[in-house]
Amino acid sequence: MKYPLISPIDQIIKLVRKMAAPFFSKSDLESLADVVVAYISSFEKKNFLSIASKGRKSEKTYRRLFDKYLDVEWSKLNMDMAKAILGEDWHKGLLAIALDPSYIRKAGKFTDFLGMYYSGVEGRAKLGLEILGLGLVSVTKQMCIGLTAVQTASKMTLEQVGDYTMMDWYIEVIRKYKDEFVKICKTFVADAGFANEKFVKAMIELDLTFVTRFRTDANLNYSLTDEELEEQEGKVGRPKKYGDKIDPKNLDYSRLEEFKVSLKPENRFFTCKAYHRGMGLFLKLVIMIDKEGNHYYFASTDVNMSAMDIYLIYHNRFQLEFVFSLFYSSKKKDPKNRLYRNPYQRQKLPIG
Repeated sequence: MKYPLISPIDQIIKLVRKMAAPFFSKSDLESLADVVVAYISSFEKKNFLSIASKGRKSEKTYRRLFDKYLDVEWSKLNMDMAKAILGEDWHKGLLAIALDPSYIRKAGKFTDFLGMYYSGVEGRAKLGLEILGLGLVSVTKQMCIGLTAVQTASKMTLEQVGDYTMMDWYIEVIRKYKDEFVKICKTFVADAGFANEKFVKAMIELDLTFVTRFRTDANLNYSLTDEELEEQEGKVGRPKKYGDKIDPKNLDYSRLEEFKVSLKPENRFFTCKAYHRGMGLFLKLVIMIDKEGNHYYFASTDVNMSAMDIYLIYHNRFQLEFVFSLFYSSKKKDPKNRLYRNPYQRQKLPIG
């Protein structure tokens, strides 16, 4: 089937057909191509009826397509597509896997996992649904390619399992896909909502590098210098593990190393090795001071990671929003309200 569309979309359709060929029959590949075109070329709500209006087959055909291929390893398919899009030298660039929960407005009494979730636009918890989106961010090419999206279980559902929180759910999702993801990248990045002890230590336990942002009131201390460590040798008592507390209003610049970022020439950047007393671990810390004097803390669990890489990875984390935008409509105040759930989306709890 030849689509009368602009060449970039034609290239995407060609790539989808090539990568999905091992998983789909020839006729079903045409239906899948219709679905891709509907998502890319329209800002209407996404359901089987709207796909049928853009495609060449009936609504019932597309419903059967999703039901028939419910168990396809979409994350593996998407990773193969990501490698093809980034090119043969994809492994040479700076990569990270971004994760971000996204609120979806939804009403009804019989919707699976319907509950109260935090909406970043509204700044409060609202009734609806949530998905945890994961995408491969290429800092080198300034783009993000979606890998998978998993619907979040409601608080009521998690309580039925026992002492199980939403953060436990996020960790289990990463654990589920870890073996596939590490083949392409071992660095994950998320916003300050994930900068807590349970999640950070889980990432370290999974042998993954985690980049995030901390609040400026985080319990961080400078690491000891070589001279301070030598002074402790031979002294009575337990040796000090870390130095003074990092105070954003009174930074000790003698313990910080300044570096420049061409993207933000008006801002000042500093880095050091820091100790998080609450988590009991060392981090590589990047401090950004903007022209208004506001301080921002970015950190990595890999103390040997480049300070520039830490900032660039976190800065490009927002590319994941462009992946979500394929499902959004710009006509609404909250664009995520236009993301409609696949009626055939069935979830198995990755717990118990």
